[in-house]
Amino acid sequence: MTEEHTYNDAADGIVPPADSIQPDRSEPVEQPTTSPPSPPAPEQKKMSGKKKAVLGVFGLLLLLAVAAAFTLQVEFGDPTPGSTYPYTVTYNVWFPDGEPVTVGNVKMMVLSYGDELILDVNGNREKIVVGQESEVAEHHAGMKIFGVTLLSTDFKMLMKYQGLVEGKANFFLTVKTSRQIPEFIINLLLPREIQAQPM
Repeated sequence: MTEEHTYNDAADGIVPPADSIQPDRSEPVEQPTTSPPSPPAPEQKKMSGKKKAVLGVFGLLLLLAVAAAFTLQVEFGDPTPGSTYPYTVTYNVWFPDGEPVTVGNVKMMVLSYGDELILDVNGNREKIVVGQESEVAEHHAGMKIFGVTLLSTDFKMLMKYQGLVEGKANFFLTVKTSRQIPEFIINLLLPREIQAQPM
């Protein structure tokens, strides 16, 4: 009986040729351990064209208002002969005693003396008592912005003495104008040194 010998290539150290088909012995491929990329940040909503236009107009108006405030000029002169004053605004005002103030272009100072008061208007002094009314000025005023006259009126001021209140001289100040003008324009004539409330 003939023995059959089976050759084991690997056991005999015989390496199969390179072009021979090799069994699939590949190792499993390791997956990268890095975390997946984060989703992109949501884009900020772009400002609509309408909002941009509104903001642009608002900015332009604000710029013009600031420029107008810096170029605002109020000029005073003699009143027009024969002017009448149909429009009236009255304020309750308190003047500091013994301190000069300027209302429009009128320099004024009040000096209390008991129940009487010395009213100094542009260097002209007058003694007045409680309840007495005095005309203190009659002028023409013109308001200019950017060098252009926007408003022009004749005006006169009358003051009625009400007495001393906490060390300040209290008056009813009446401003009469030849043309109707906005109240804020009259407020421009009143200095910060005096307290004023519309009546």
